[in-house]
Amino acid sequence: MTKINRRSALMLGAALIPAMSFADEMTGSTDGPMSRKPERQLTKDEALFIINHTEHAVLSMADKADYPYGIPVTSIYLDGKIYFHGSNKGRKGKDLEQNPNVSLCWIGGHEVAKGEFAINYASAIVTGKAHLVTDPEKKTHVLMSIVHRMDPSVPDKDAQNYIKAGMGRVSVWEVDIDKISGKARNKQVYFGKFPKKA
Repeated sequence: MTKINRRSALMLGAALIPAMSFADEMTGSTDGPMSRKPERQLTKDEALFIINHTEHAVLSMADKADYPYGIPVTSIYLDGKIYFHGSNKGRKGKDLEQNPNVSLCWIGGHEVAKGEFAINYASAIVTGKAHLVTDPEKKTHVLMSIVHRMDPSVPDKDAQNYIKAGMGRVSVWEVDIDKISGKARNKQVYFGKFPKKA
């Protein structure tokens, strides 16, 4: 058995305290904020701003065996919920049917902070449960909203015809939001790019 003198023991204890504190912080990750830098946390409104001004998100999920999977999606925030669409075929839909728990991440902006060895960024995360939208009218409304967000110049009639033609091949998913959070470094770098409302 290796003997440790009193000084070594004190140094070892001092080294372990930060690690133990960090481990305690990480325990029960869904119970509270994860950030170790609270000054970078954004308000809910700021997080929603990023979501509403970022065209794509990364959807993270896992199947019933807890095997993880992530994929980019085009999303939209409507009436307090997140919606995204995709093909009827493929792994995404199968995983969501097996396990509805999801997380979505939007990176609104990022740029190198030269000379600071850091990145100025703004991001938002949503966690919740996803379920398939089966009502045809609601499904059409969501798809129309996505089309108009991505290309406002498209005439309604053209969008409706396009959606109708592909309706049978497309799935729309609705996410009931459990939590919204946002984080940024030097958030003024991101939010300052948008004109202020009068």
